Amino acid sequence: MLDNVNLERQICDIVAECLGLDQSVTPEQTFKELGADSIDMATLIVTLQDEFAEQDTIDESLLAEIKTPADIIELINTLPAT
Repeated sequence: MLDNVNLERQICDIVAECLGLDQSVTPEQTFKELGADSIDMATLIVTLQDEFAEQDTIDESLLAEIKTPADIIELINTLPAT
């Protein structure tokens, strides 16, 4: 597993890429502030599943609670090691 600094950087980079942003993303920014819509969020979740989790290891009920990249980092830190 990545250390938190590298994980934070990687998540923020993935978020920026999935949302098509040229700007840097910080963990505290909300997806609403970043202009994400439901399609962006679905793309982001699929990308995160592919990158960090075995299929179906992210509880979909938790996804509605994700509001910031920091929330993603916290969720990934709770996943079993792959």
